[in-house]
Amino acid sequence: INTNLIKDFSHLVRISTLVTKISLVNVDFSTFCGFQALCFGVQTGKGRALPVWLNCITYPIKTVGSQNIFVLEEIKAFGKCLGFYPRFVFDRGFWIPCVMKFLLKNKILFYLRIKQGHHLFWNQKGQKQQAKTIGRHTKDATITVFGYKMRLIVSPPPPKQTNPKKKKNTQRWYILTNDMNASRVSILEIYATRFEIEETFKDYKHIQKLKILRIKTKETFTILLWFASLAQWIAWWVDEKKDAMEVHPKKQRSF
Repeated sequence: INTNLIKDFSHLVRISTLVTKISLVNVDFSTFCGFQALCFGVQTGKGRALPVWLNCITYPIKTVGSQNIFVLEEIKAFGKCLGFYPRFVFDRGFWIPCVMKFLLKNKILFYLRIKQGHHLFWNQKGQKQQAKTIGRHTKDATITVFGYKMRLIVSPPPPKQTNPKKKKNTQRWYILTNDMNASRVSILEIYATRFEIEETFKDYKHIQKLKILRIKTKETFTILLWFASLAQWIAWWVDEKKDAMEVHPKKQRSF
């Protein structure tokens, strides 16, 4: 029954039209309830990514590379469900060769932040250079990864810390992408909006209070995540409906 219910949610994703071919989908892991949840969330530009694909694994990982294969299989399943692939946005933990090769081979656009010490083939030099070194020469470089041409986009220096109590980004971003057409500024904005998925996880844990639950089976936890996601979809649709209606401020409902 649980397996069939999860498949039903996959069907809802397909018919919901929340994801299109030009959608930007953030991909990230988060740990709670004893599980490592993998979530795909559509960027909205309104501070929250809309979760549209979910699955989870348990730690510790016993088979070497199994987590990487898990991520790749979920991307494939997501594309099969939709009938197409949107654009993907990844943080630094997703330097996964098998995933990158799959995306490159199938010409699926993606944006991946890498560590500054990562070595890349820089076409201008014809040899491997650290991302940080390349960034000293140019902020938009053509590089080669796994035999494919890509771009390395480097962000401006972050602002200086003025308040030690507030945590701010203190590093440049080094972003790999196979998007050869978008401007550097657009790509930096795409990655900046990746942080919406962090707020989505906070909603799961604290607003929808999944963090306090004690769940033993992966299927039960996955189904709860799907229902929590459905609640977020409904809130999104209701908010869109509200924006489309002309209602006197005093008569607007609280959402």
